[in-house]
Amino acid sequence: MRKTLFSLVVAAMILIYGGLHSVSAMDLVPKIDNFIFLVDSSGSMGWEYKETGKTKIMLAKEILSQLNRHIPELGYVSSLETMAPLKTYAPPTVYDTSSYGQAIDMIPTDILTWGFIGNPTPLGKGLSAMDSIIGCMPGSKALILVTDGGHNQGKEPIMVAQALYEKHYPDLCIHVVSLAQTAQEHQLVNHMASLSSCSASITYEEMQNQAKRAAFIQKVFYDMATDSDHDGVIDTADHCPDTPMGVAVDDRGCPFDSDGDGVYDYMDKCPDTPEGVQVNASGCPLDTDGDGVYDYMDACPQTPADFAVDARGCPLPIKIDLGIEFDHDKAIIKQKYHHKLEEVALYLKQHSGVTATIEGHTDNRGAAAYNQQLSLKRAQNVASYLTEQFGVDPSILKTRGYGEDRPIASNKTAEGRQKNRRVLVVISEAYQAR
Repeated sequence: MRKTLFSLVVAAMILIYGGLHSVSAMDLVPKIDNFIFLVDSSGSMGWEYKETGKTKIMLAKEILSQLNRHIPELGYVSSLETMAPLKTYAPPTVYDTSSYGQAIDMIPTDILTWGFIGNPTPLGKGLSAMDSIIGCMPGSKALILVTDGGHNQGKEPIMVAQALYEKHYPDLCIHVVSLAQTAQEHQLVNHMASLSSCSASITYEEMQNQAKRAAFIQKVFYDMATDSDHDGVIDTADHCPDTPMGVAVDDRGCPFDSDGDGVYDYMDKCPDTPEGVQVNASGCPLDTDGDGVYDYMDACPQTPADFAVDARGCPLPIKIDLGIEFDHDKAIIKQKYHHKLEEVALYLKQHSGVTATIEGHTDNRGAAAYNQQLSLKRAQNVASYLTEQFGVDPSILKTRGYGEDRPIASNKTAEGRQKNRRVLVVISEAYQAR
């Protein structure tokens, strides 16, 4: 199973890297902001590599050209440097394949013409010289060292590399392209590549393998853009990578929250909550007393659980419709209502602490001012009846006349007008049950 999976991965890499033309830059996400190729051009690089018939510096240029053809142009800032001697062939600038290729062509290959044993090999000094270039590049950096691992002069390369890591952590990663031949050279190159888990290394022989070359380039330069939650925003830019399928998202990859209450629209059962209102997990304003009126609208936020409330969230007082009706222009209580008034009196006497407001009403015949006085008289007569007939404490009774202002039926018919000539008792400190 693992062998099959590996074969599929390799096959995919070959398809991708048959050439850069098969990969769209839209599918790639840069891993780094900057890269520097540091090419070892010291004396040992002028010697033939194994039995290739070419010197190591010649092969180094071939490797650079191979890599240059496949590094995607993703806005990197790039630099091309050599060591022994130290020289800049491409100063830090936005990377493009053509210009970088021209810089690679300028690197000389005639190292052995400078002496029988070639130049000294101060690998540590060359690495140390990269410190200032690295420091001038903002963001993350890759330093790709092309070397045979030879070292015979100056600072110890591993110690220099460790110092670079410490100074520029976490923005630096050192990678190695190896032309090592001796055991000592292999040991140094491998040690260099093992200093950080971010590092990648590749040999000249591995560079000739298309899949391995592709894997090295991807390890150093970019990730394939993925969109795990399929919301149209790639994972590296997605601030909400686990958005459910089908949910609309913003440019950051997060579901919309139209009312800004911290609960995404697709979960929000109250999507029009006013700004600044505290909400619960469902996106609805809090209703602490559970009366059906949200706290931010509730004028009585601590209403007991069993009380019915009005639109303001306040308890509804008990209203007793006595069913007492009056003749036109009269305030006399008819004997037939005696029993109903007795029931009201009994309630008031049994519930200490309550008070009652007796409200009188009229129809619309006559002047409004006269009707107001008539309605008050009806209320007063009921209050007197309660105190005189049933011994209700007069101090708990209030009277109020509303005249013709609050009809409950049409004043256009005799029947309607009869209903409007009435009295209600409103009990305070006693409320309707929910």
